[in-house]
Amino acid sequence: MNIKSNRNIQKIVVLSVSLLRHSGEILAPVLASISLEYAGVPEVWIQTLLNATMLALVPSLLLAAPLVKATSHKTATQIAIGLTIFGGLIPLFTSSFAILFASRLVVGVGVGLMNPVSASLITENYTGSEKEQLIGGRTAVASIGTVILSLLGAYLTKFGWRY
Repeated sequence: MNIKSNRNIQKIVVLSVSLLRHSGEILAPVLASISLEYAGVPEVWIQTLLNATMLALVPSLLLAAPLVKATSHKTATQIAIGLTIFGGLIPLFTSSFAILFASRLVVGVGVGLMNPVSASLITENYTGSEKEQLIGGRTAVASIGTVILSLLGAYLTKFGWRY
């Protein structure tokens, strides 16, 4: 594989991390179903599930730089993606609203770590117009990820909100 081909693969990998940047929003289409299942939980707490991701995201932004310094960009990215996926899968295995809420916090930490790490991958490895294109591409890929995940979330409601 030549250097140019390797560089293109690297760009695809860097941009693909952004697919999960807005994964906290996948829950929006199923809030009504969650509300029915947790009828004893006040509606404000059900709605707060969407905000729980952002609640955890903000402080975790501050943890990204020390995590990268202690490990590497690759390890920090793997941790971020792992937390996001793990937090997203927890609802498959629990009926506890408290654990569901905690899973949204885990997703928030994962996404919060992912945002600055994916941005720094671009700013530290690219320059000039290549850097500008990747920054724009990162935003576009994140938006595409939001659309895909929202559609997937809406589709999966056919099988139950936990999916």
